[in-house]
Amino acid sequence: MRFGGFFISSTRTRHHCALFAFPSSVRSGGIQQNPTTFMITTQRAIRHLALGLLLATSALADPNTFRERFADPATRALALESLIPGTREHFFHTALDHQLAGRSEVFQKTIAAWKNAAETSNRRISPHGIAQLENRDLLINYEQSPEENLAELIRRLALQFDAARSGDPTVTGKHPTRLDPALIKEQAFEAVAARRNANAPYTAYRGTRILR
Repeated sequence: MRFGGFFISSTRTRHHCALFAFPSSVRSGGIQQNPTTFMITTQRAIRHLALGLLLATSALADPNTFRERFADPATRALALESLIPGTREHFFHTALDHQLAGRSEVFQKTIAAWKNAAETSNRRISPHGIAQLENRDLLINYEQSPEENLAELIRRLALQFDAARSGDPTVTGKHPTRLDPALIKEQAFEAVAARRNANAPYTAYRGTRILR
């Protein structure tokens, strides 16, 4: 990732987050007992922590750059290095990378790890994107097990195939297939107009029709 014009790897970013979360006196276990000194060290710790968080989130500051790097197989690994492991973005793009490369077994393991993290992690990692990748995997491997994959897609997407074909005798007996001529006669329209506005049924008409 880039910060202040310099390229910083995600490993270095995590190192900054851990190293600067607390000053040396706190990291070594020697918390200052003097209230003034402790207040100063606390303020410094907050500033260092804010810097670490800024470095950690700078990877997503330019999503277009990330997408361009990920789309190109030559720079995809570099794009993945800019993501923080354990996040939803890292799980999604790592799984997608394995899927694009045809590494089905590793893809399944990544999805399983993502599901486990979404269910057990205290950080509430979003599972959004798992179903999308799994459905895509069913389509990619469709030829290997056509019937099983098709059935699974129908179940996942809740597809229903209850539309009847034209001319189906089970349907034509329930619904009319021709328009009744009596419904489009002049008397029929006059009856509708009178029913909607009995006092002045023709006020909405224009031209010669209003004179009748």
